[in-house]
Amino acid sequence: MGRPPPLAHRCPGLVATMLRDADLSRLGVEATQTPSATTGVCYRVGDADAGAVLDALDVREKGGYTREIIEVFPLESDERPPVRALLYTGTPDNPNFTVEHIKNSRMAAAVIACAHGPSGPNTEYLFELEKFLQSVNALDPHVEELCRLTRQLLHESPCE
Repeated sequence: MGRPPPLAHRCPGLVATMLRDADLSRLGVEATQTPSATTGVCYRVGDADAGAVLDALDVREKGGYTREIIEVFPLESDERPPVRALLYTGTPDNPNFTVEHIKNSRMAAAVIACAHGPSGPNTEYLFELEKFLQSVNALDPHVEELCRLTRQLLHESPCE
């Protein structure tokens, strides 16, 4: 399978997007667990910085994301209570969203292998996500498959 040429800064690549179970179902995508869950990091932002942080996040998460307040359950201890956190949830209305990349991991890996956006190479984003998930023992079969396929593509035919 041929791969597209490097898309330096013209193609920002793919990102991990949080979608509701109902949206996945409407798109014909089976969730790996129901209800879906994710593992990540919460940051506490001081009141004095909240406006600037939200403004920056709104720029970064523009186009098809909604803000949602959710309950987050700490991994470290069952004794710690959940906290409320802001989550940017993706929607299928996002102009950069395409269900084909969820359904076809090889197609997604081909984009990730060569894409390079303003934040850097898309491979770095993917492999850092994999490393984080491994560090908290929250392995994700979809992320693992994308990493395997992306590494295979890079080995077979590196982007120039």
